[in-house]
Amino acid sequence: MKNFLILFSLLSFLIVSSQTKYAAKQGDSMYSIAVKNGLTVDELLDLNPSFKDKQLKIGDVMIVKNEVKKSQFGLVNINCKQKISEIAKQYNISENDLRLLNPNIDSQLKSGGKITMPLDNIVEYEVKIQKAWEKSMTITKKEEIEKMKQEKKKQLVKIILNPNLAIQNIADYYNISEVELRKLNPNLESRLKVEGEITLPIENIKTTKKAL
Repeated sequence: MKNFLILFSLLSFLIVSSQTKYAAKQGDSMYSIAVKNGLTVDELLDLNPSFKDKQLKIGDVMIVKNEVKKSQFGLVNINCKQKISEIAKQYNISENDLRLLNPNIDSQLKSGGKITMPLDNIVEYEVKIQKAWEKSMTITKKEEIEKMKQEKKKQLVKIILNPNLAIQNIADYYNISEVELRKLNPNLESRLKVEGEITLPIENIKTTKKAL
């Protein structure tokens, strides 16, 4: 399935740290800040050891959450014709984060090669492309079915009918307009005078035990 079955190499787990910070406001204390963020005062001070011997002031920034998690990254192929903005949009990642993961991306883009990308973003892109491919296949299949139907409408067959049948009755029975019936059978009169052949689209032929 072309290049959207991305070839990537899985890198080892990398440690990513994410911090949430809080700026002290008027009326705040170590205790109130700790409570607001679901911490004890000791836990808050463990995150901010410099405040153990420091009086809290308005505007002081404290860490109230420090998440350390493991994230997987992979290597994806790029070509020299791609722009950083295009790659970032393609993999739903900010240009800033892309540059942080790939400090030499500008030089890498000149020659192509591989760049580092979060595994989640790679999988997300693969899923999106897979769905787009499946949708296109569904549309193609529908188009093929419709084409077959149209081709079937063009297929004609000759049948033999008994004399004295009214043209309007024949048209009604075979679910075709009288105008279309006459186009297919230009020599038809208002009634069949003798037994003979009549041309009809094959899909209008009804399977029935009842004689017309």
